[in-house]
Amino acid sequence: MERLIYTKYSNQRHPDYAIRTDIVCREDGSRVVRKYADTRLARPHIEHMNEVYGLLQKEFAGSRLCANRANLTDAYIEFEYVDGDTLEAALDACLANDDKDGFAELVKQYASEIRHVYLNGQSVCEERSQDEIEQYQKAFGKITLPVSVPFSKGVDIDLIFSNIMVQGNTWTVIDYEWTFDFPVPVDFLLWRAGKVYLENYANRASIDETEMNRMLGVTPENVSAYWQMELHFLQQYCYRDRSDLYALYGTMGQYVMNLDLEEAIKGNENGTNQVQLYYDTGKGYSEAESDIIRIYPDEKGEFHLQRKLPDALRNLRIDPGEIPCVVYIQKAVGYTENASYELEYRTNGYRFDKRAYVMEQGDPQIYIKNMKEHTYLIEFDYTIQADAAIVQEKAASVKGWEKLKGMIQHAK
Repeated sequence: MERLIYTKYSNQRHPDYAIRTDIVCREDGSRVVRKYADTRLARPHIEHMNEVYGLLQKEFAGSRLCANRANLTDAYIEFEYVDGDTLEAALDACLANDDKDGFAELVKQYASEIRHVYLNGQSVCEERSQDEIEQYQKAFGKITLPVSVPFSKGVDIDLIFSNIMVQGNTWTVIDYEWTFDFPVPVDFLLWRAGKVYLENYANRASIDETEMNRMLGVTPENVSAYWQMELHFLQQYCYRDRSDLYALYGTMGQYVMNLDLEEAIKGNENGTNQVQLYYDTGKGYSEAESDIIRIYPDEKGEFHLQRKLPDALRNLRIDPGEIPCVVYIQKAVGYTENASYELEYRTNGYRFDKRAYVMEQGDPQIYIKNMKEHTYLIEFDYTIQADAAIVQEKAASVKGWEKLKGMIQHAK
């Protein structure tokens, strides 16, 4: 008799893609993986996986990659259960052993295999039909990329480190659900693999995003566009008309890290671990239209605020803390469906550097000046110094300079 040993529902997705994944132990002790359509509308999605299996068998020929065997039935699609360690686990082992050279070599091997598969055959696409462009925009938005970015058909955008089982010189791809018939930028897959790896566990903090992209050969100038593609794919395609966990992250939680208890207590006491957002939807700023968010710094002391915004937003005010402090703003970006843009802002304090402000009166306030229509998400990264001596020193320095400028202006 068969025995169910694992099940996972992916039913928070749009009904077109809602599935259930089971791992089943057969009577002979062997295991298989089965994916079921969780809604009637998702059956074509299940059937598409079987079509992709045939496609990838051809695409992976001549590389170390191979697609996990699939068998479509009337009730489900069945995959071979593959034993072994993932490429993700191999990378983690390198970090655990402080083997950054080994880590970099594995990442570069991965990038080389991906480019060999997708950029050395008939899948490479120099021109796209109007229908292909429309399909691409439906999945990833109307994102502009340089002409030099190579597109390829049949790209599995979920061909990430955790979906590759390493068995000697063979890398078996165990999940190819999100493979597209229309052309997709190959570097988007590479960037996505690095992004997913780095964002999941704090023990990977020794590798930063810039370093990872360099190993993967991803052009830094395109990263912002890839972020927009990722957000559109998750929010407008996969989870269309649904509130997925990824989107709720910006509403209910923030950065994940190993937290120092003493620093957390200090931040709670002085108010720096709290940020309040005020939304002006045409009625001005008020407590009724605001959110208070508990937020903690990462290992470098930086706060990372990612927030989904309400509709019909006209202006936004960000209050990072409640006491006199010095605020250093590292990143301020707004996202519309089709583009990202730098947020411009003013504060109720004094600026003493390009993105540094001293708020000696307490209740620091940052006003966004150029909020564009249909902005649905912001990313705001900053650090805070709440030490009274530092605040007083910076305030005195700024005031002294302002006084000096006034004297010079008066003398003219």
